[in-house]
Amino acid sequence: MCEYITLRERPQLKESAAEWFHCKWGVPKEAYLNCETEYGWYLCLDDDRIIGGLGVIENDFHDRKDLTPNVCAVYTEKEYRCKRTAENNTEKTLSACYLGFVTQAISANFAPLLFLTFKDTYGISPKKIAMIPMVFYLSQLIIDLAATKYADKIGYRTCVVASQVLSAVGLVCMTVLLKVIPVPFIGILISVVLYAIGSGLIEVLVSPIVEACPFDNKDGVMSLLHSCSTALGAATEKDAKIIFISEAHEKFYYEK
Repeated sequence: MCEYITLRERPQLKESAAEWFHCKWGVPKEAYLNCETEYGWYLCLDDDRIIGGLGVIENDFHDRKDLTPNVCAVYTEKEYRCKRTAENNTEKTLSACYLGFVTQAISANFAPLLFLTFKDTYGISPKKIAMIPMVFYLSQLIIDLAATKYADKIGYRTCVVASQVLSAVGLVCMTVLLKVIPVPFIGILISVVLYAIGSGLIEVLVSPIVEACPFDNKDGVMSLLHSCSTALGAATEKDAKIIFISEAHEKFYYEK
């Protein structure tokens, strides 16, 4: 199975990658080793073998400085050409992105379904409960701003994997910390911040990944992608409204 990586993710491959590019293009190996670029070098691996690669650099030896960045040193091993390898991997990427937005929708709408539980079981006041969505969206906004600046440097793959891990950890902590921490409200906020970070990363990274993939019906794919989040979000929001209305005699609901 082919795997696409960046050298930022596997810095230990820098030496072998430089040797591979040197053999394919005849450019001195040292030139690749010394080529520091903010955009990165990308490899396709079959197990541990490099079968394809390219670089994205500021300038590829021409005088048009306004044309930047440039793709350079594109090469695929002959036996791997015309195998539809990239197409197969983009389908898997799209499926993963759909699941990513489902995860984001769950993260955004999970806590509101538990508001009455927080109040009745843990004695958390409505004022504190109102802080939960505020903390969620504030944390997500902060990570959105940070991700737009540092995601390219860290690597999209690393950030996307981290988003799923953080979302899962946050949701698990929601069930564990309430029983472990003496003040349940603190446990809720810790959990919310964790999965808000994951949700923020998903929001910033998934759409550009899908946009960059070579699909025939790009508009349709993007619409379906965002509908994964919108449909589930609308369903859980409706459930939350029903819960609040059913408890109207306690005057504890947030509908205008």
